[in-house]
Amino acid sequence: MVASPEYGTITIMSRNGTSISVDVYFSDVANALANFDAGAGAGTGSETFFKCPINGVITDFSVVTGLTDTTRGRVTINGSPTKSVLRWGNHTNTINNRPKPNIPIYQGENLGIVQLA
Repeated sequence: MVASPEYGTITIMSRNGTSISVDVYFSDVANALANFDAGAGAGTGSETFFKCPINGVITDFSVVTGLTDTTRGRVTINGSPTKSVLRWGNHTNTINNRPKPNIPIYQGENLGIVQLA
């Protein structure tokens, strides 16, 4: 199939209620890293990780429908895979009752996502 890149958003909530949202670009290529917005927008040339500025929890993840070659993404912390996998179908941005990922992340950790077929 032909890859169909799309965008997504991750929301991180701190313990005191402060939230951070970061845009993510998915190239729709299996085993490729997602790209995170570092200030100029998420795209092919942006960072492949997001350095978290707070201690918090990933409370929401949404992605625009249309990815064709990948179906999910494995969350990585500091380059190491975690047990957390985000399925595009469960987290499509048009679903108003998306499951909450509830993935802890700490200040200074590098959040990444590996796209999986």
